[in-house]
Amino acid sequence: MQTAKQFEIQTIPKERLKVAPFQRPLSDQLVRKLMVSIDTIGFIIPLAVVRLTPDLAQKLQLQPPDQEDEVFLIIDGQHRFHAGVMLGMTEFPCVIVDSSAVNYPQLLNIEKADNIKDKCEKLYKLYKTAVLSFPTAPETALEGSFAGEAHIAPLMFAYKEAGLKSPALLEGTAKKLFPVLLELPLTEAQELRLEQAKKLALLEQAIETAYRQSSLTDWTAKQIILSTALKRCYGEQKGKRTVVSIADNWETALSRLTDYILKTDWSWLKANS
Repeated sequence: MQTAKQFEIQTIPKERLKVAPFQRPLSDQLVRKLMVSIDTIGFIIPLAVVRLTPDLAQKLQLQPPDQEDEVFLIIDGQHRFHAGVMLGMTEFPCVIVDSSAVNYPQLLNIEKADNIKDKCEKLYKLYKTAVLSFPTAPETALEGSFAGEAHIAPLMFAYKEAGLKSPALLEGTAKKLFPVLLELPLTEAQELRLEQAKKLALLEQAIETAYRQSSLTDWTAKQIILSTALKRCYGEQKGKRTVVSIADNWETALSRLTDYILKTDWSWLKANS
């Protein structure tokens, strides 16, 4: 039988709380919504925090806390925290969990699941911190952090560094092409991930070009363009179903898909819309 891990519950002054660097960008709209909620019914869901030790501060490239002051890192609840501060709250109810929770930003059991952009934001920051702190460690050492979603590694570099606008559009393709983390040291792995990222961005650009040239207006047409290219390039008919199985390596596959999309007439999508 699974038992709950030990934790503490404390009320902590806002001056001793710091938002974790891997949190997704703050949404002003969500903060305003939470302000109404907190003002109406109170602050009912505690923040999840870990103690910011000198070792953890060094790992996350943060200013280490003074010896006499205990500082806590918010790993879930930054929007509730900012909303509370805006309302004048000076202390917050907190659940203090083991510091190892910092390594697993995707596994925090919160109600709202992160979307793909949120995951890219969090894991990119975590990855870059790991490169600085443990440059010779293999990328596979981050397996727990990625929680079985290795395909996010190239997607997050594409989103953060290569100009990719919609990770969601390419997520299914990335799952087929990048199912595992690399055995390479992190410094080498990030170079390869950036190469993959650039190819993913080129594929998205090809989809955008086909979309504009065909005067399409429905975003789902982009999904149809990509799924059609996958079926034409790598589809195998099994009864009434077309199963896509990519035998080529990632570089060949992304180039082939990009070329196919750019050379194909997609005007039929306009006619069918």
